[in-house]
Amino acid sequence: MINADKHAAAALYVAQTGTREPVEEVYKLLSDPDIEFTMTPRQIRKYAQFMYDNGQIKHRPASWKDLFFDDVHDLPGS
Repeated sequence: MINADKHAAAALYVAQTGTREPVEEVYKLLSDPDIEFTMTPRQIRKYAQFMYDNGQIKHRPASWKDLFFDDVHDLPGS
């Protein structure tokens, strides 16, 4: 939905969260070429390792798949 209409997604975000950010500011963030919206989990193991190293989680996951439901396990996550 975000990729299909970023302006509508920004407006929905502002309406649902009650943020004070203007829709146009949220739209700019959603339009940043360095940010990609996809169903594929990326860099999750690095983030989980960081959380484990800092004591935020007690068990280090062996795979990114340990953190997601089976319906995304066929995606090329990391």
